[in-house]
Amino acid sequence: MIKYELKRTKRKTIGIQITIEGAVIVTAPYNVSERMIRHVIKEKEAWIRKKQEDIQKARKQLAGSMEFLKDKLLYLGTTYPVDIVLGAEFYKMTAGLYGEKIYIMACVFDEIKMKHTLEEWYRIEAKKIIEDRVALYQEQIGVIPNSIRIKAQKTRWGSASTKGNLNFNWRLIMAPVEIIDYVVIHELCHLKEMNHSKAFWSLVETCDSNYKKHRNWLKEHGALLEASIHNLTLVNPKEKIKE
Repeated sequence: MIKYELKRTKRKTIGIQITIEGAVIVTAPYNVSERMIRHVIKEKEAWIRKKQEDIQKARKQLAGSMEFLKDKLLYLGTTYPVDIVLGAEFYKMTAGLYGEKIYIMACVFDEIKMKHTLEEWYRIEAKKIIEDRVALYQEQIGVIPNSIRIKAQKTRWGSASTKGNLNFNWRLIMAPVEIIDYVVIHELCHLKEMNHSKAFWSLVETCDSNYKKHRNWLKEHGALLEASIHNLTLVNPKEKIKE
């Protein structure tokens, strides 16, 4: 039997998601028995195994890229070297893109805090850019979202609720703008069509004629975005001087 993590929700059907680590997440209504869930998992076993194999292959293919990104980070689809500047004047740790590098400025070297600061900077950038992209497409689609939130979603790049609330994964800021646009369009279209019917995909296509290409890009490169900060190796500039 395939191992899975069960999440109870208000949804009406059983859903199955495969994370970039290959874990199986099952979302099911509160009134569905675990016996029924296991039955569905068994029926979908071949599909789940195939998805897990595809993810494993993609991660192996991306291994070289992940190695290359040990001292670099992605921002809007471009890689930038990361540099650390230490100084007593930097009483508050900050991070940002300046010219051709992403800089971390701090008074002392603290790798954990530095990675946290990088994530906070990414979240702020994601909110600004995603809100701009939502404003660009909402009129075209004919919807007005109630709220836009940037979150650390583990299994989704975006989500939409029946109340008009949109959530987006902050890691999208690492992807090219056209990929961000695809996710924004996808979630805005859900405010009209809360499903993945033909009508939904037709609506997506009116704003993104290459949505299939962009959807596949996320499937192929999602692991790279997820692992970017985690795989980053930060070196104390004082140690570099000693070398």
